[in-house]
Amino acid sequence: MDLESELVVDQGAPAEASSPTNPITDLRPEESEDKPDAPEAKPEEPPIPKGVQKRIDRAVRQKYEAEARTKMLEERLQALENRPQQPIVNKPIDNSEPKIENFDNFDAYVAAKAEYIADQKIQKTFAERDQRQQAERQQYERQQVQTSWQQRVADATAEMPDFEDVLASSDVPMTGAMQDAIMESDVGPKIAYFLANNPDEAYKIAKMSPIGAIRALGRIEERLSGPAVKVATSAPAPVKAVGTKATASKDPGKMSDAEYAKWRKAGRAA
Repeated sequence: MDLESELVVDQGAPAEASSPTNPITDLRPEESEDKPDAPEAKPEEPPIPKGVQKRIDRAVRQKYEAEARTKMLEERLQALENRPQQPIVNKPIDNSEPKIENFDNFDAYVAAKAEYIADQKIQKTFAERDQRQQAERQQYERQQVQTSWQQRVADATAEMPDFEDVLASSDVPMTGAMQDAIMESDVGPKIAYFLANNPDEAYKIAKMSPIGAIRALGRIEERLSGPAVKVATSAPAPVKAVGTKATASKDPGKMSDAEYAKWRKAGRAA
């Protein structure tokens, strides 16, 4: 090979490194700058006291238990709501006497029979007690009404001297409803006296229903509860003065409803 070829070959070969590099001293400028320090560790929080931690754990546990119970109850409620409702059948209570053919066991029949007999005795005792108490109460009420009636009759006799004679000679009809209403009324003697002097009114009321009779007697009671009934006497009527307003000469207790209303209206106007 000639000299030129050797030169060409030498020029194409890579040049070897002149000297080795030092990784510490040959750092690049940007690599030689100081790196930022690592973040400092945060100080640890003080531990929770054991007593406080137990209370926290217990509260958390109770919370989860309550949530579990609530969920369980909701599931049960939902199941009950989704369950189809069965019709309620009220079985009739059999209070009849037990029969031996309806029992497979003789001892059961004997027990049922004994229970039936005891129940019948108890019911009979209660019924007799209720009847006795009701009779005693009614008797007491009748005695009270009778006592009050006798007192009102005494007052009426003092006000109307012919009261007993008028009632004794009267044969007007008196139904049970009329009698009870008159005896229980505060002005019962006056009502009896009025009916004895007005037999047509008494017959009319006696033909009414009990409720109708009570209503009619109530209207008479209201009428007689007003001004005192004028007692009929044998004295001559007073002479009417000339120029004075006419006064009612008819007994208010003997007035009809229309006459009584007119008389009361005239009295108010005066």
